[in-house]
Amino acid sequence: MIAQIERAIAGLVRTTSAAGTLGYAFGTVASYDEAATAMATGTLVFPTLWVAYDGEPAPERLDAGVYRRRPSFVVSVAAEQWLNVAFARGKAETGVPGAYQLADDVWALLVDHDFGLPIVPLRPGEIRPELSESRGLTICNIEFATEFTATAPAPADDIG
Repeated sequence: MIAQIERAIAGLVRTTSAAGTLGYAFGTVASYDEAATAMATGTLVFPTLWVAYDGEPAPERLDAGVYRRRPSFVVSVAAEQWLNVAFARGKAETGVPGAYQLADDVWALLVDHDFGLPIVPLRPGEIRPELSESRGLTICNIEFATEFTATAPAPADDIG
């Protein structure tokens, strides 16, 4: 289910971006490992977004073999910011979306979404800007949490 949720988050952003609904298009939408590879090879296209599973607390046992899981995800958005602070803030000031605008738009797009999956709709958490060692890059990390019921597979009758 974790991978399904990650793919659903990225898929909705890709579809919305391609449709022009945001007024701009993301250059890269990826999982964390894909984005890290693209950064390392210099092929990341801005603005960019990546999704990463952020872990979960111990599951709550509801019944024999039935558990409530509560995973969280971090959706990171990044924009090149070569001009000034106004550029980081958003499209209104410069005509190009900055990291704050990306974070606001992605938050609004994803909050309360269940993607047609058997999960509780995404609940927003903290939004944290990140100072990048790369000059001219601004990143905002947006936390989302959900929960779902998971059933453990039945144990094999004969382990032999």
